[in-house]
This record gives sequence, C-alpha cells and structure tokens, in this order.
Amino acid sequence: PVHALAEQLGWPVMQPQKIRTDYAEVLDLHPELIVTCAYGQMVPEAVLNAPKHGCINVHASLLPKYRGGSPIHTAIIQGELESGVTIMQMVKKMLAVRKFAIDEADTTEMLHDKLQAAGADLLKECLLDYLEGRITPIAQDETQVSFAWNITKEQEQIDFSKTGRQIYNQIRG
Repeated sequence: PVHALAEQLGWPVMQPQKIRTDYAEVLDLHPELIVTCAYGQMVPEAVLNAPKHGCINVHASLLPKYRGGSPIHTAIIQGELESGVTIMQMVKKMLAVRKFAIDEADTTEMLHDKLQAAGADLLKECLLDYLEGRITPIAQDETQVSFAWNITKEQEQIDFSKTGRQIYNQIRG
C-alpha cells in the first residue's frame, strides 16, 4: 500500500536488492529522513549517515528484545504475553514504544496485523516530534538483547516431546 500510494503521488520508489552496494540512487535524492519497516537488510553507514534527520525503523517487537527477522513468530513461539512496536533510530536508540497483550488465540498473522496498525499509528504520532527535536532517543539496554532469527524449515517441524503449550505456541507462531 505504501508503494502504491507513493507512485500515485509521483514519489520515487526504490527497492534495492542489495542495499549494501546498491544505494547511490537513494543518496542522489539527498533525503532528509529515511523510514523503513520490515526491510530485512542491514543498511550501510553511508546511508545511515546521509539524511539530516537520520534513518528510523518501525520494528515489530519491544526492543531490545527480539531483534532480527522473525520477532512476531518468536514472541508467539516463546509464549510471550505481550508484544508491541518500537520506533527506533537505526543506531539502536528507541524513539517510541507501544505495548499490548498477546491474546492466547493470536497467530503470527493476527499479531502481525495488530502490530502493523500500531506501528503506523505510533509513527504518525511521534514523527513530527522527532523531526522537531522534541523526542530524546533512548539507548537500548544491550544486556536485554535477544535475537529472532528467520524461522528455518527445521524449526517448522513439531517436536511432540514438548509440552502441549509449547506445541500450541509453535503452531500459532
């Protein structure tokens, strides 16, 4: 939807296959701010340092917990009782966080949809304050970091030696 709206408005849309090497076109625009969501690639320093207001990301977890590509899946599989979204500077500093409960019946798809809506709302609420310097970024507590690597085919296999709750969470996740 963002891509379609941007094209409708005549805004350039770029989706570099390998941002580590294919970023000249992005820098040629002289962006004042870059916003990503579910991008899935490490953005190089040259891009991070280019915009006047930096680069921010909408991440589907309560950072610093569940950094990585599968924060929604992992929260459900791990039996978490809450999740949320974090708006962060891409230098591991948080700008805004919104938490809410994970319902026992939530699946990855259901939680994704909740986080997607919450992330969009939170970004709208905090973006102007960020750009005007009214938000003080908070460094992530590195002692609380955990990772949510992309789910592998092996992790999709059900291990029936686990508890019923663990199996249920794995299926939902």
